[in-house]
Amino acid sequence: MKKQLLLLLVTFVFLFACSNDDDQGGFINVIAGCGVSNVAQDLDWLREEINRREDSTAEEMKYCYIISADLNGETIFIYEDCNPLVDKAFPILNCEGTIINPIEATEPFPYADIANRQLLWTPSNFECSFNL
Repeated sequence: MKKQLLLLLVTFVFLFACSNDDDQGGFINVIAGCGVSNVAQDLDWLREEINRREDSTAEEMKYCYIISADLNGETIFIYEDCNPLVDKAFPILNCEGTIINPIEATEPFPYADIANRQLLWTPSNFECSFNL
């Protein structure tokens, strides 16, 4: 009887200790915006981008993340990167998936007006540590 109880206990420990986080992909926060209740699921272009990133085998992807924020009352999305060895411009997109801060812009972008930054997506092997 003790052996059966011990075997049962060990089985439960293995069942609950092991996780399949790698199968679940990265972190996705449910955020309302752009007229939908879940931007990561309901905006086709954004869902496709998240899927593309989760399917990527690039080593650098562990530094990439997506932010949702507000700019003058509109929802925006920022593709950010925390790689300490890279300095780059971050694309900012509107609800249609159009880049609104193109590099070739002649007017300065109102970065100071970005508010309510929320972490929307990170990969399962995310390497960054920060406060928004």
